[in-house]
Amino acid sequence: MTKKVIELASGKLASGTNEAEFIKAAEAVQESFLSKQPGYISRDFFKGEDGVWGDMVHWDSLAEAEQASKAAMESSVCGSYFSMFNQESISMQYMEVIHSW
Repeated sequence: MTKKVIELASGKLASGTNEAEFIKAAEAVQESFLSKQPGYISRDFFKGEDGVWGDMVHWDSLAEAEQASKAAMESSVCGSYFSMFNQESISMQYMEVIHSW
């Protein structure tokens, strides 16, 4: 049985990035890329008080999450979104879902 995973990515915006444009870029990633990926379940997009923005994407399996990550590197829509982050602040990890309530 494959285990569901969460992909958690976060980081601060690059200097001079407009938040409204960043949100539009996140929406474009959702509509034209993420929602079409095999194994995609859902996504939470968030911002912390410390200025860190993030995505929590739920996947059916680690293999599907990793495949989508590779495909994202080839996507111009994702590239535009990624370029809005301060590259040195980015953190990404996969976590196995143990239980959902």
